[in-house]
Amino acid sequence: MSADAVEAVELAARLTTDIGFRALEPETLRVRAEMERLHGDEAARQRALQEAHRILVEIGATARAARVAQEISVSAGTNIGGAGAMRHHIGTARVAPLRPASL
Repeated sequence: MSADAVEAVELAARLTTDIGFRALEPETLRVRAEMERLHGDEAARQRALQEAHRILVEIGATARAARVAQEISVSAGTNIGGAGAMRHHIGTARVAPLRPASL
């Protein structure tokens, strides 16, 4: 993962927060989760996905929240899918800044 990619994701996250475009925040978190997976940090990946899910539930994007809940359950080895997943509130996650991988 390049430093440029990390910077791009961090910039996208800052811009969506700064301009208040809440509907895009979960997408930046999903990209961050994928970058954490590539970096080998499953705990950070889970935190990013949980935060994305929390925001999606808050804004009422239930179909998207269900897809993210499925991503969470697949990687965690659980099954929280279905209608219950759309209502499931994961909780507030704190997501640490990304760090570029060593080359």
